[in-house]
Amino acid sequence: ATLVESVMAVGNSNDVPGEADERGDVEGAAASHRDSASGSEKRQLPPPNLPARSHAPPWNFGLEHRYDPPLEFNLEQPLTPGDARAFMARLPNPPNGDEFDQAFFYRLGDGEIVGYFNRCTHVSIPLDYDDGLFLDTAGFIMCRVHGARYELETGLRCFGPARTNLTRILIDQAHSDPAVLRVLGWEKVR
Repeated sequence: ATLVESVMAVGNSNDVPGEADERGDVEGAAASHRDSASGSEKRQLPPPNLPARSHAPPWNFGLEHRYDPPLEFNLEQPLTPGDARAFMARLPNPPNGDEFDQAFFYRLGDGEIVGYFNRCTHVSIPLDYDDGLFLDTAGFIMCRVHGARYELETGLRCFGPARTNLTRILIDQAHSDPAVLRVLGWEKVR
């Protein structure tokens, strides 16, 4: 059997869920299957029962981080839709651990503010030329070195050499003062 067939066989067991095997193991019966090439029985282990994580890990390389208390940045001028230049800010605990990483922020046409870490996911370098300009003529976030493109609204990778999405900055959209940007944390866009 090929690797793909083996993986598909594990994920598509022919056993009936809820039916016990010879030891009375209901979950084991649902997770087991026969390897058609060798005839031997393979068993897929159930996922471990881990406690939920109640805080961010002590390292910066996780999938998300929350600032407690939230960070507030005074804007010299309010962000307006269509601005070519982004508002830039240095945030603590960036995802790659580089204390000099910056985040950039734009206001969309519907009023929502979006922000991302200034780090291309193709080669871990800044997306701009240290000038706060991130958008191409079509409105995509563009890496100026190798041309990777990301959606401004979502941070999703669109095309180019990047293989993953950007890291999104979580912003308090309900904060009422337009001269203050309130940052709640960050998360990897999935």
